[in-house]
This record gives sequence, structure tokens and C-alpha cells, in this order.
Amino acid sequence: MTNGRSHSSGHRPPERGFQQGSREAQPAQPAGPTIEVADIRFGAGLTETIFADIAQNKARVVAEAGDRNNTNRSTQLRKFYDELVMWHEKVNVVSSAGMCQQEARQTRYQDVAPYIKMMIAKVAYARGRKHVDDCFEKL
Repeated sequence: MTNGRSHSSGHRPPERGFQQGSREAQPAQPAGPTIEVADIRFGAGLTETIFADIAQNKARVVAEAGDRNNTNRSTQLRKFYDELVMWHEKVNVVSSAGMCQQEARQTRYQDVAPYIKMMIAKVAYARGRKHVDDCFEKL
């Protein structure tokens, strides 16, 4: 035993989580479903079908992609939906103490915008852990 190490042979055991031979080329997996987001437009001139037909179509694509690669589980999607609803309520439920409602909303949005935008990082993290797929991340 030298330098406090218990392995005297000089051979170190593989790092935790490392599997021998994992550097070999993996067979290409078939391309999964893709999602088109060009028809999702918010702001002035909101399409009347944005929350009906368009949303249903996108939900179908995300569900099919999830079924195919065992991601996009309803509990994971619900987590993101619930957080988005929470931020929507925090921005829109504002007491108007001397401000017009639009100004109050804008001020409140500016206060919480970094947290709302952090959802992008949370989705990327979930994608890295294979809890959601690229269709959900793109959406």
C-alpha cells in the first residue's frame, strides 16, 4: 500500500458507471418523429386555433415520440405544465396598487422572467436525463 492506495498492482478499477467497450460505435437508431413549430405564433394576431387544433396536433406528435422512445411521460409533462401555469398566474394575478393593470403585469413579468426562462434549462436537463425527447424540447 503506497500513497494511501489499496491497489498495489497499479491498475485502477474502472470509474463508476463506466462500461468496458462502451466506446464502440453504436448502430444508428431510426430517426424519430420531428415537430414543426412554425405555426405556433403568440402576440398580436393570435391564430384562433392555437389552443385547439394546433395544440392538439403538437400534443399528438409529442405523445407519439414519447411512446416510441419511452420518454415524455405524462408525469414529466404535467410537471412542466404545472410550473408554466404557476408562472402565468403569478404574472397575471397582481394587485393594482396605483398602477394600471397592464403596467402591473409588465412589472411583475420583469421580476419573474429569469425564472420563467429557467424552464428552458430545466427542459434541457430533463432531455439530458432522457425524461423528455427532442420534440418536447423543441416545442
